[in-house]
Amino acid sequence: MKNDNEQVSNLIQSKNLMIKVADFYYNHSLSQQEIASILDISTSTVSRLLHQARSKKIVQITLDPVCLECITLEGKIREQYDLKEVIVAPLSENSIDERNIYGTDTVSLEAARFLQRIIKDGMTIGVSWGGTVATAISLLNPCQRSSTSFATLTGGFSSYTFLYETNELVTLMSRVFNGERHIITSDAYQLDDSAMKYTMCLENVKSVFSLYDKIDVSVCGVGSLYPKLDSGTARYNLLPNNYLPNLVEEHSPYGDIVCRFFDQNGHECDDYLRDHTVAIPFEKYKKIPMKIVVTSGYWKAETLKALLKGGLADVLIIDQLLARRLIETTDAIT
Repeated sequence: MKNDNEQVSNLIQSKNLMIKVADFYYNHSLSQQEIASILDISTSTVSRLLHQARSKKIVQITLDPVCLECITLEGKIREQYDLKEVIVAPLSENSIDERNIYGTDTVSLEAARFLQRIIKDGMTIGVSWGGTVATAISLLNPCQRSSTSFATLTGGFSSYTFLYETNELVTLMSRVFNGERHIITSDAYQLDDSAMKYTMCLENVKSVFSLYDKIDVSVCGVGSLYPKLDSGTARYNLLPNNYLPNLVEEHSPYGDIVCRFFDQNGHECDDYLRDHTVAIPFEKYKKIPMKIVVTSGYWKAETLKALLKGGLADVLIIDQLLARRLIETTDAIT
């Protein structure tokens, strides 16, 4: 048989062979080795003919328009906010309108697969609460990790029991990865100075707080407080002494993350709860090397923009409508 370069030279004008190779590969799913055997050519010749078929537009590969928009939005958001990674989950054809669409399941699935991919042996993972995060954790596949730790980033809520409370999520993740669990059993929000001082002296709390400088990856949801009250803290009335109306009126929060409230620039609100919250301090949270934020709901665009301004995320996993709105609101002010 002639050498490969001579083969390609002789076959370069054979459009029929190019078509045959493309048909075998793309329509019949044969491997390059199988095609080479059938046509009595080398596998490198098959590879070159496939490349030529694409360059001469005999083969044209296109993405579904919905998926193409997601990839385009990812690039725009990643560049605009200097993020490490952006994942935009596509919505189905029959839900690509704006009628109260969350896209929670598709976002959660993407988040689960991303977490499965990036969590390695020896890591310390910080976890906060949220419905989309909870669904993502429920979709994780069990696997073995060596010396991996999972720590809650906030206290709990004794006044309300729900499946996506932080301690429950940390417990589930530690089981999935067969890792160590570190939880805070005290409430996230304390009523006064004496309660806060007492709680922060508990060995359980001090032990978890000592891990906050060692966290490699965090995974959190984000609650929206502007323009729509769509935060779990509001929905489940988790703030002490009906504090939410006062918080909204005096401090104009745009959202909350790790049980702390932030304004339109992503800065922590200087309200009463700032010093009465059992949760990772904002400055420590911002130093986590990979901060993953998982959320859905197109009305959260303003909240998300504020969060990104404040450098509160490195990786964003969101739905298509939210991504679209985020770009639209960003473009409107530039």
